[in-house]
Amino acid sequence: CFICSVALKEPFIRCSRCRPVVDICVHCFARGAERGRHRNDHSYEIISNSFPVFEAAWSAEEELRLMDALSDCGYGNWAEVSKQMQTKTEEECRGHYNQCYIKRALTHGLPVLEPPKDARTPTVATWSVPFKVSEDPPRPPMDSVRSIELAGYMPCRGDFEVEYDNYAEFDIKDISFENTNDSSLLTELKIAAVEIFLTRLRERWYRKQIVRRYGLVNIKKWQMLEKRLDRAERELRESMLPFARLQSPEDHEKLIQ
Repeated sequence: CFICSVALKEPFIRCSRCRPVVDICVHCFARGAERGRHRNDHSYEIISNSFPVFEAAWSAEEELRLMDALSDCGYGNWAEVSKQMQTKTEEECRGHYNQCYIKRALTHGLPVLEPPKDARTPTVATWSVPFKVSEDPPRPPMDSVRSIELAGYMPCRGDFEVEYDNYAEFDIKDISFENTNDSSLLTELKIAAVEIFLTRLRERWYRKQIVRRYGLVNIKKWQMLEKRLDRAERELRESMLPFARLQSPEDHEKLIQ
């Protein structure tokens, strides 16, 4: 989502006016959220895969989920495929796949694919894509003083080498749900551990969003802005910092003004 950065799930909203394309989730759309060049009065379209492809009872979204489930579970393992689909029974999954993807392919012919090309190791000139040097977001030249100041920050990914709660994954790395002999208590304990891990991931994501939205990576920019403020405004901004995490940067600036 362009507004809150959450992973989009259909249906979602696509702005018809903003270029490059701006996609937002239905929650941000419902509250009229705005960011950057996007305004809530822009024309829009709803992106959804709810239309049928082969059969009226199967939407395009369900076709994609069926392909993903078969890729994960394998052909013939219809119980697991149905469990991953959640909306179709074993018989429905088996019958639909055999009818539309096997029998239909035999009667209508398989699509013509391009002949495979020999793999070739790319040269340095073809795979090395240098990023454009900029101050905001900070992308300093390699081996510069600025890059040393931002050690641990990966400008091409806009991410950090060391995350908040960096070892959260260590607590669940040995958990497995494949053992059918586990007691119900042990299974509940495993599920609780995973839920705690997901909570820690949300806390990590929340802090990264604060850093990104307020541009806190670019310390140099913030230091230059602070130097222009008089003492009274600097003290006011410091006292209002606890409220920054509760609102967008634009709303926080309006509150201070």
